[in-house]
Amino acid sequence: MSVKQPKQRTWKTSKGVIKSAWIVPYSAPDPVTGRLLPRWKQFPSREAAIAFSHRTYVELEQGTHVPDSQSCTVAQAGELWIKSVQAKARERSTTTYYETHIRLHINPRIGHLRLIDLTLPKVSAFEDNLRANVSPDMTRKVMGSLRRLLGNAQVRGLVARNVGRDMPRDRSSGRDHEPLRIGVNFPSIEEVRQILHAATGRWRPLLIVGAFSGLRSSELRGLRWTDLELTLPIGRLHVRQRLDAWGKAGPPKSKAGYRTIPLSEYVVRTLLAWKEECPQLDMGERDGQGRPIKGRHFVFPNGAGGSENHANITNRGWFAVQITAGLGEPMLDASGNPRFDRDGTPLMRGKYGLHSLRHFFCSWLIDRSKAPKDIQVQMGHSSLVMTLDRYGHLFPRQDDADEMARAEAALLTPKLQVGGARLE
Repeated sequence: MSVKQPKQRTWKTSKGVIKSAWIVPYSAPDPVTGRLLPRWKQFPSREAAIAFSHRTYVELEQGTHVPDSQSCTVAQAGELWIKSVQAKARERSTTTYYETHIRLHINPRIGHLRLIDLTLPKVSAFEDNLRANVSPDMTRKVMGSLRRLLGNAQVRGLVARNVGRDMPRDRSSGRDHEPLRIGVNFPSIEEVRQILHAATGRWRPLLIVGAFSGLRSSELRGLRWTDLELTLPIGRLHVRQRLDAWGKAGPPKSKAGYRTIPLSEYVVRTLLAWKEECPQLDMGERDGQGRPIKGRHFVFPNGAGGSENHANITNRGWFAVQITAGLGEPMLDASGNPRFDRDGTPLMRGKYGLHSLRHFFCSWLIDRSKAPKDIQVQMGHSSLVMTLDRYGHLFPRQDDADEMARAEAALLTPKLQVGGARLE
């Protein structure tokens, strides 16, 4: 492997115009056979040629050099990355999530660039453009997808360096978010009482289980009757699966997602009553008289007994019940003005999102003086740190005045005893 000194080349075009360029000849191993092959690259200036020769010498020594002919565009690298994600049998929602980032944000801005031309300043300019057009959270997520895309390209030998990882991470994305507050981010006990009093039909048992189990929406939709132990006075709910946005069943979000949650007598009796009314699913079989055999599968199914849609639960159930309970708020447009339907009636939505029931459940466990480790297990969090970071401010504190008084008394006592010796 060698990199020769840049040489100037001059030629005359067909129109008689004299042009010149700087050539850097070098040799690099073939990625398949390993044989050294002669290569060269042309530059308009001597300075650019010298910079390339120095950089290429180091890359060849480290075995990380990628010739232009082996590189590809960011858009092409994105296609390869998505194929690798699909090959790993990741959930459809995850693949769609990454595809959306590429289609809407990455390709329109830098998809045409070759990987070897994607420098740190260009990635920085890409991030600045994102930050000016989308939310901070979306900027952080798209930059994460770009890092994964470039990492996959690096493993394939399409680029020597993942410049996305060299970008400083934005650690301030969560600083503007206040801690969760009762009555602002999730309902208070009185508001939950109002909501459950207003809930009727199939929404009532769903919201009761959501409020007193802390299940995620996907876990609620995937809950089966075989996952329940409806015994009195205490029942049990086993989280063993969840449904994605397309109704496909899969494992819980993480290993910690597999958990068992105790159910109070109130929740058990609600579910026993609901089981008698729950829509049944056509099992695809026929009895002796040719009639379809039906059975109960999902605890909270749609009208045909199949998997329910998240949007239906949120819009037709959760938001509608909140509006009935007097907890609705007007829908606003991008300018912050109220939205109206065709008849001029203000559009309303619920005050809280469906995930707020999960926050309520955690606060309810804290009010019951449950140990932090027990709360982590019932919430399905991957670590105790995650539970305390998110909900630590909700735990009761000792009275600050009494605590400070005791500290001052201990500090200002004239005689202290340390290790058996009395200090005057």
